[in-house]
Amino acid sequence: MGQTQSCKRSLTLDPRPDGEKFLLIHDTVYDVTEFVKRHPGGRIIYEQLNPPESGFPADATIAFESLHGHSKKPAQVLKTLKSRKLTQEEKLLRSKSRPFDDDLNKSFQRATQELREIGMFDYSIGHLLWRNVELFGIMFLGGYSVVNYGNFGWWVGAFLFGLFMQRAGWFQHECNHGSASSNQALNDFLGSFWFGFGEAGSAQWWKREHNRHHADPQRHGADIDMNTLPLAVDSITAKKGVKGFLKYQNYLYQAAVWGLVHFWQLYIHPKFMLKKKAYMDLFWTSVHWNLFLGFFIPRIGLFSALALHAVASMVEASLLFTNFALSHTTMPYLEHHDREHWVERSLRRTIDIHGHTKYLGPLLGPIVDSMVNWLMGYLNYQVIHHLWPLMPHKNQANPKVHAIVQRMCDENPGLNMHYNVTNYWTAMYDMYANLTRIARDYGEGVNTNAVHPTKPVWVKGVVAKTANDDLLNAPAA
Repeated sequence: MGQTQSCKRSLTLDPRPDGEKFLLIHDTVYDVTEFVKRHPGGRIIYEQLNPPESGFPADATIAFESLHGHSKKPAQVLKTLKSRKLTQEEKLLRSKSRPFDDDLNKSFQRATQELREIGMFDYSIGHLLWRNVELFGIMFLGGYSVVNYGNFGWWVGAFLFGLFMQRAGWFQHECNHGSASSNQALNDFLGSFWFGFGEAGSAQWWKREHNRHHADPQRHGADIDMNTLPLAVDSITAKKGVKGFLKYQNYLYQAAVWGLVHFWQLYIHPKFMLKKKAYMDLFWTSVHWNLFLGFFIPRIGLFSALALHAVASMVEASLLFTNFALSHTTMPYLEHHDREHWVERSLRRTIDIHGHTKYLGPLLGPIVDSMVNWLMGYLNYQVIHHLWPLMPHKNQANPKVHAIVQRMCDENPGLNMHYNVTNYWTAMYDMYANLTRIARDYGEGVNTNAVHPTKPVWVKGVVAKTANDDLLNAPAA
């Protein structure tokens, strides 16, 4: 059985109208009615609330612990809110609607404690230093190539600067999650620096939107990563798309992400930084543009410098967006009214990409695993990353972690959960196959009632959404 809490019949999951709003955190019910209006993370709290007719508050304990890094301020804020304990009626309703939650919480707590005991949450100063040295090294090598090797060096430099931006994207991801070090101030500084200086964007924007993705992966209306137009990676988005584009989206994917990265750099992020007064992000973004153009314009001219940045950004987009699309976009989505436990959604809405020894043997397999780890910035371990966002990324590659994830699945047989792992080329094929199916059904008009994605054929224990799914407990495939 799966455990998908559905409120489709009432369609009141987003309880933004007037009314009291409560969340359960560490067995205490907090009144967040007023706080939701000033929450620094934006509307993510709204998306965690249960609708009034459910009769009990949603449990946001794991999300609260996982999405605030090492900051002490959130716990201090909780102390200022009105609080109470669950009523007996709320406990009964919760156990009836969410029969597996208590067992999942216990499994998750045991797994987390064991991971801490074996050092999987220990942070490495050496790794932190290496990530910074690597980034500056790629940047300087790109600049040296452009200045010293003519047209060939220009193209090599454009690729290296694109690689630099992509690697900065992976590293800022680790910093802004709070998984780069145990010092939250250092994480915040490095996150702002590498997003602004490395990618010309806002870390504050990224944290607000990316935390929504982590709280509800693959859930429409909550996960910002589902907003992919003009591309469509699922049928709900496809219904809003332009047929002329959707028909060829599998061929135009790369061009679309090239346009997206420039739209972010030149409009979305500057607008956000000015509106939200994200001055630190704005400062580092200004350093990015001033340093890049100030260095290259005197040496290669204005047009060539702008073209260099544009091509580098295209390389960044292809390396960044293509790779992080592999772990999510082929998995069945949830609609806005559907809810899953943190452990369930991590296992059912994403996949891991590793274990190439199974396909290539003990000699070549580990080498390919290391190459994929580097190329994807350890974000090929998305199941693990979604379960424990604060775990240092490099530790996600440890086989002991994989065994603990599998054990959590085995401890809860009633939920039919599986730890789904595949290789890099299968993940790439599945991603493009999903784009192609949507292009056929919605772009060419073959079947505009088709539900995509349906999940890859090798994936186990995942509910493929249907057009009329309004079950309280949806069966697992």
